[in-house]
Amino acid sequence: MLLEKKEILKRVHSQREGEVQKLNEEEFKAQDLYHANQLKLFELKLAQAHQMLNKHHKQQLDLQQFFFTNLLVIKHDIVLQQSMKDKLAADHAKQRKEMNEEYEVERNFLCKRQDDQKRELKARVDKELAAVQAANAKEEQQLKDSEVSILLEVQLDAESQ
Repeated sequence: MLLEKKEILKRVHSQREGEVQKLNEEEFKAQDLYHANQLKLFELKLAQAHQMLNKHHKQQLDLQQFFFTNLLVIKHDIVLQQSMKDKLAADHAKQRKEMNEEYEVERNFLCKRQDDQKRELKARVDKELAAVQAANAKEEQQLKDSEVSILLEVQLDAESQ
C-alpha cells in the first residue's frame, strides 16, 4: 500500500512538473509575443516620425525653390534696372549738355528714388528670407524633439514592461 501511494505521488508529481513546464512554455510564448508587438509598435512610431520628417523636408525644399526662383526673378529685374539705368545715364550725359539745371536736379531725384526702392526691395527680401529660415530651423528642431520624445516613450514603455 505504501508502494502504491509512492507510485501515485510520483505520477502526480510528474504530471505537475509537466503542467509547470507547459505553463512556463506558454508564459515564454506570451512574453515573446508581447516583445514582438512592442517592436512592431516601435517600428510604426519610427516610420511615422520618418514620414513626418520627410514631409517637412519636402516642404522645406519646395519653399527654398520658391524663394530661390523669386530671388532669380528679382536679380533679373535688378539687372534689367541696372541696364536701363546705364542706358539712361548715357542718354542723360548726351542731354545734359542741352538741358538746364532744373532738369539736372530732377534726374538726380529720380535716380535716388530708384536706388531707395531697390534698397527697400532688397531689405524686404532679406527680411522675409531670414524669417523663413528661422521658421524652418524652428520646425526642424520641433520635429527632432518629437522624434526624440517618441523614441524615449517607446524605450520607457519597453523598460516598464
